Amino acid sequence: MKAIPLDNIPTFHGLTSKGPNGFLFKFDVLCKEYDYITDPKKLMLFPSTLKGEVMCWFMGLGRGTINDWDQMKMTFLKKYQDHC
Repeated sequence: MKAIPLDNIPTFHGLTSKGPNGFLFKFDVLCKEYDYITDPKKLMLFPSTLKGEVMCWFMGLGRGTINDWDQMKMTFLKKYQDHC
């Protein structure tokens, strides 16, 4: 697992100009590039990409709500697909 330079990490603010699908694509590319390929690694990195209200939403999910990366993606897209 390589260290990821902070300026390489994509961020998501929930703004209409940047959709959640494109953001998740960039996140997946980054994870592959830096060997964050397991669910626990992706789930550990994901919160560092969220900003503003999106981070508040994420923090409100509660502990134990998300168990794997596919569940996180589905929950994220359900929330932000139509919003953006």
